[in-house]
Amino acid sequence: MRKEGPLIVMVGAALVVVIAHYITAINRTGFSTSFDNWVSVTMAVAVGLGLVGMTQVHMGNVVKRRAGFGYSILFLIVMYGFALLGLITGTGAPAFNWLFQNLDVPLGSTVFALLAFQTLSAIYRTFRFRSFEVAVFILAGVAVLVGSAPIGDFLIPHWSSLSSWLLSVPVSSGFRAVALGVYLGSFGVALRILLGLERGHLTGAR
Repeated sequence: MRKEGPLIVMVGAALVVVIAHYITAINRTGFSTSFDNWVSVTMAVAVGLGLVGMTQVHMGNVVKRRAGFGYSILFLIVMYGFALLGLITGTGAPAFNWLFQNLDVPLGSTVFALLAFQTLSAIYRTFRFRSFEVAVFILAGVAVLVGSAPIGDFLIPHWSSLSSWLLSVPVSSGFRAVALGVYLGSFGVALRILLGLERGHLTGAR
């Protein structure tokens, strides 16, 4: 029952959502709204469990003096301090918004800026001119980057028009093809889960 129980709950919840979405009579009863509220409650419980799990991991690092345990101390202080401030003053309080805008937003921008440089470095080291396809990929990327910059039209007249054409025609067509493949793959995985053929998320084995 340890395997079948979660599978029954998951399949039942999925079927309820699908049936309520396509049958208007059920929506009129307010059942979908009530079910969405239960989903919100479940997500809140999941966040609480994640909070407990993160606390156990980082407290273990602090107690056992593992390498980098100072970061665990900082993490716990920030996490619980921010949570307590929101509970005491409310999420709309000026102090809470000031901390969010002056700590969270700049740190997020810094992380994404670092990720941009690391991504470019990884692309440079991975994609070399080893084949015709890679060469086309790199040249198209450089063309779009140069066309998006002001220097593009300065170096070559109407270069931005070429970059816009690349984005709107070949890139858009390729993206739609990839998105369609992702949708079909996601549908196939969801169908396997609903039919009980995919159980890796339950036991770690197929």
